Amino acid sequence: MKNKFLFLLVFSFCFVSSVKAQKRNILIDHISVPGFINSTFVTSIEQDEYGMLWFGTSSGLYRYNGQRFEVYTYQSETSLPLSARQINQIKWDKKTHQLLVATRNMGLLAFNYKSNSLTLVAQHTEPLNAITITEDGRTWVVAPDGLFEFADSTLLKIGNASALGNPSALLALPGNELLVAGVKRVTKWKNGIS
Repeated sequence: MKNKFLFLLVFSFCFVSSVKAQKRNILIDHISVPGFINSTFVTSIEQDEYGMLWFGTSSGLYRYNGQRFEVYTYQSETSLPLSARQINQIKWDKKTHQLLVATRNMGLLAFNYKSNSLTLVAQHTEPLNAITITEDGRTWVVAPDGLFEFADSTLLKIGNASALGNPSALLALPGNELLVAGVKRVTKWKNGIS
């Protein structure tokens, strides 16, 4: 009886070990994008409704059309080029059919296909950390000084920075709700009410 028990114990151990040792077939699909981005790092990637890939980088904005990269520049009124300012995040706005670009110390820029250029759409001196768009088409931006709604070419302050823990990240949720994350704090917003 003791031998049968020992045999079953050894058999069970070997069976469990062999199950754990089996390889999992994990498929990783990737593409190599030909071309060159003259940047230290990429901060944000977005695909527009036309299938173009956009790359916000520490040295500028790039569009990839499937064959080559094209760089888009912008020069501020103070003669500082976009390449001297880091792009924090980019977001395609389906409602206005333009790419919104949240920058450090340059404000909110937009790329429009009709003009094939970047333009300043809202000035802001603090870094714009994140941008998102809720289901109702409203555009939201967070900066160290608060939560803003982008409307009528203006960043309208909705939430105070101290109440939001110096906000740095933003996520649109179903039902037009937002998650605003900051230092040691995540706040849920709906219609401007936390």
